[in-house]
Amino acid sequence: MKVQEMSAPNVDQFRIIEPLTSSIFLFIDGAETTYSSRIGWKPLSKEIIETLQLEPLLKEFNLTNVLCDGIEDINALTVLSEPIINSAAFISLPINGSVTSNTSEPTISHKISFNDIVTLLPDKELTDEQVSNLDCICHELSIDIIIPSLKHNNTNCDLYILGKECKVLAAKHHVLALLDVMKSTVTTDSKRTRLKVDTLELNFLHEDPVPLDIHPATIQYVKSTYKTNIYQPHLNDGNLLDKEKTIYLSSEVHSFLPIVKKMLMDILKSRTPTYYKSLSGISPGKLRYIRRFCRETVDKITLKFQCSIYISSEKAEFCSTSKELLILAIRYFTIHVLQQITEIQLIFDDNSTIDDQLLEHVLHEDLIIVQDSQQENQLLIIGNHTTKSTDIIEKLIKIFASSDLSKYDVLQWKAIFELDPSFEEFISGKKNGKLTRILDANHDSLLKLERLKEDERLFLHLIHTSSLTNFQTAFNLVLNELPAEDSFYIPELYHRPVIGSGGSIIQTTMRKHNVFIQFSNSFLLPQEKSSLIRYDNVIIRCPFKNHNNIIIAKNDLINMVDNFGSMQTIVKVHISLTQYRFLLSNYGGSIIGTLEKAHNVYIMFPLSVPTDNFVLTIKGMEENPSKAATDLINSYFGFEMEIKMTKNFTEESLSIFENQVIANFDERFNAKIAVLNKSILITYNKESADSLQMLLKDLSNYAQWRKADIVSRNERNDFIIHEDVISKNEETYSPVKNSYVGLMQQPNVRLSIPNNSIDYRQYQYPNFNIDSQSPTKLPFDYTISNNGKEGSLMGVAVMGQQSQTGSPQKKNR
Repeated sequence: MKVQEMSAPNVDQFRIIEPLTSSIFLFIDGAETTYSSRIGWKPLSKEIIETLQLEPLLKEFNLTNVLCDGIEDINALTVLSEPIINSAAFISLPINGSVTSNTSEPTISHKISFNDIVTLLPDKELTDEQVSNLDCICHELSIDIIIPSLKHNNTNCDLYILGKECKVLAAKHHVLALLDVMKSTVTTDSKRTRLKVDTLELNFLHEDPVPLDIHPATIQYVKSTYKTNIYQPHLNDGNLLDKEKTIYLSSEVHSFLPIVKKMLMDILKSRTPTYYKSLSGISPGKLRYIRRFCRETVDKITLKFQCSIYISSEKAEFCSTSKELLILAIRYFTIHVLQQITEIQLIFDDNSTIDDQLLEHVLHEDLIIVQDSQQENQLLIIGNHTTKSTDIIEKLIKIFASSDLSKYDVLQWKAIFELDPSFEEFISGKKNGKLTRILDANHDSLLKLERLKEDERLFLHLIHTSSLTNFQTAFNLVLNELPAEDSFYIPELYHRPVIGSGGSIIQTTMRKHNVFIQFSNSFLLPQEKSSLIRYDNVIIRCPFKNHNNIIIAKNDLINMVDNFGSMQTIVKVHISLTQYRFLLSNYGGSIIGTLEKAHNVYIMFPLSVPTDNFVLTIKGMEENPSKAATDLINSYFGFEMEIKMTKNFTEESLSIFENQVIANFDERFNAKIAVLNKSILITYNKESADSLQMLLKDLSNYAQWRKADIVSRNERNDFIIHEDVISKNEETYSPVKNSYVGLMQQPNVRLSIPNNSIDYRQYQYPNFNIDSQSPTKLPFDYTISNNGKEGSLMGVAVMGQQSQTGSPQKKNR
């Protein structure tokens, strides 16, 4: 069988044709607006009116101008749906077509609430300074902004950013910061502190490319702790070498801004050394497909592995401060992005002519076409082959069914799959057994496994010279042998019992479900300064034909974890909000992994910022949880003191207290302070006794100024909870939603404990009605009914303590 190969990739020799779903914005002439930039608007041309059949709209509305970037470059322009009227100022018309320019981007709109500013505008009109600021940002960022009239809208008002998608995404954080500036200039309440906006320029931090994104957990922590908003550029926006970026900070507590700014600068400056890698062998068409259809997945990888990713027209670039995370990010990108994309090459007879009708059918299926200027009889079609979308082969059959297939004499079909290099043995099998079986079933096919030496990338080529139907059969056989994989987190504490002695238990599980399971240690992976990240440390893999077995095997592992967890000792530690902030500020999320590794325990630390005090659950065998709790308290906790005053804090007095007291002691002594009604909770360093005396002196002066008295000062020393208490903020471990949790949070749930059960009289359940007659020993069965629907759950207690999910709450006597 003669195999025709495509020439080596060269960006200039390829013509990439891609579908484009965009919007055309039509301005209603004479519409009353509070602000309208009108920078990119153009007069309506006769060609657009005829192509989109806009005559009926023109008669109904006075439409004179249009906004759609590069509309003249869009081929086969069609209207997707009915026009949408936006606040009586402009009409958006969804369109579809195709483009050949690598710089083409859809035109979009992004809506931001303007309500907070409307309520502060006395005449519902912008000042000259505000209009000038909006004009400036529109010209500098090449966007348009429309604010509909505020005079006739008292309930809801939005600001619209319109323009090229990349420009709109890049402008969002600038506009949000500008709105905060506008809020500060229209504040009329003399008792309210004006909002202040500061900037953090990123161009001076590093000479080499580094990840300059602030993790969402850090943004959440800063907003909760320092009442400060962080507006940063869109993820993966711009080139990795482009450091001309700005982060905006805004807060009503002006004294918090320098603290937050220093905190962020320390985080960004600490990102060294930096590890960088580029994948330069990816075809131009596949890169374009990733930029067009895989943006969301790439952003998720960035957040998951703290790794900046930039996809250009020539390569994919990765940058991280951790070598381990860089490797994980590239592997995840290969499996969940590159491996999901198939390139199918069609080689026609030299006398065949590829006409526009065939290309139009391809584009309607959300596929990208690549034409080789040096090989006019070749066509490369790029699409997705995952279970989340229609199979690319099915799309091809549909395309050729809609065309006159007899015109096209296809000499060769070729599918190109990209795999992670670690899958080479998996896909070939022992002595290439898997590939041999596929070839035995398809004599007109050829399979070739190719590994690129320059960047260690693996490709599987399926070449076929028969019909499309036979090619589909061979394609599906290959697809069935490709690796399907899922990863998730199981606490390291449970790895050994789940694996079993000599791997006996996990081997049984793998044979039972015909899957491969791999465990790894995530203790040493880097953590954020202001949060805890639980990295996936379990991988389940099998051929795609058995992919349904993955979820079954995963549930088996989770059930084993639940069973082991129910047989462990539990120690609970009370943590206040100030203690939580103190721990992260001084030690970061890495202390949790350090304690878990040192004491062989699982610490159920919250993965997001709590809104209230919470109970920290520590699980392990015998005395390990107690030792871990003691180590946590003695080695890492700060001293806590609660001060009660005779007066509540007013909005004005709280603002002064935050600016003059809280910010001062946070910056000087890293003391964390929280205010609740008449109480002040302080957590400070054990070695800073002098700072406490200074703080108490300042508090006394502050109390005198407010004409209030300090009623009491109570130190908190006993953090370990000796009763088994359920907290509404307690994190419950389960990679999937635990059935206990769902039931316990529902109202009108009835829980019945049968005869010979525990003495329920000393316990209370906030959401349950409990029926029982006489006490006995644990374990016991729960019978739960919710509006007549009954079910049964098993709660187990060991060493006198119940599992967390079945824990009752003891009454106060």
